[in-house]
Amino acid sequence: MFICYYQVWFPHRIFEEYLYLTRDYRSSHKLSYFSNAFFGLIMRCSKVDCKVKHLWYDSCMKAMILAAGFGTRLRPLTGTIPKPLIEINGKPVIVHTLDALKKAGIKDIVINIHHLGDMIRQRLGNGSQFGLSIQYSPEPEIKGTGGALLLARKFLTEPFYLINGDILFDLDLAVLPPLLKEKGADAVMVLYQANHEQAGLANVYMDRNGYVQGLFKPTPDTAPYIFTGIQFLKPDTINYIPENIHQPSTTMHMYPGMLGNKRLIAGHLHNGFWIDIGNPKNLEQAKKGMFASR
Repeated sequence: MFICYYQVWFPHRIFEEYLYLTRDYRSSHKLSYFSNAFFGLIMRCSKVDCKVKHLWYDSCMKAMILAAGFGTRLRPLTGTIPKPLIEINGKPVIVHTLDALKKAGIKDIVINIHHLGDMIRQRLGNGSQFGLSIQYSPEPEIKGTGGALLLARKFLTEPFYLINGDILFDLDLAVLPPLLKEKGADAVMVLYQANHEQAGLANVYMDRNGYVQGLFKPTPDTAPYIFTGIQFLKPDTINYIPENIHQPSTTMHMYPGMLGNKRLIAGHLHNGFWIDIGNPKNLEQAKKGMFASR
């Protein structure tokens, strides 16, 4: 600890060098609680930038929430309120997601907006009321899920969560970054086991080893699952989104492009609560479900 303490008084570039030289030792030894707290304090207070901080932390993760859609299946309700601001138990759906991200240690969030976007911006502000930092990516016209990433890519320079703004879930988001490393993957898709009524929505095919092998078309030795709209991505996955088509999609374009280039996509099967509130039936179920009792 003397060496650690001594380094604090040198310029931050020296401290960065110390982190780099000791990264293997720190990753292979269990440091004391005090040591971890001490380094954490330094990292938060120093001028060390995000690309260097990952030498201490797993990464400087961020998140993007997709909130630009029209919510056409919920009209006329969504004619006056954007879908992410629909309340479940007195709290907008998107705030439940913000809570989950904060619990996972994510503080920097960007939200794409279009339909009634000013209402979302007014309700959430800069995120300080939630202990977060929120930026916005306005879309003059709907860009699609892939187009939204292309527009916001300057913000997404580190591994990031990408989450639909119209879902409720009880997943601990902190499980996804370790899984990305464990699987040696470039992306993690959170999947859900379909029941009989949901069978038509199960269009992501995962093998027994936990890797996604295809979307929309069955592939050998795989089983179909529902994609929850929750994913964790390396920033260079955005390179697989075509820029020359109208409203590119992550599921229609990015993921197939990754698979075509032999990039690994891991799947995480969530066995807890998840629901997409995008239609009247599901919205009513969500109001009666686990979130209604919170």
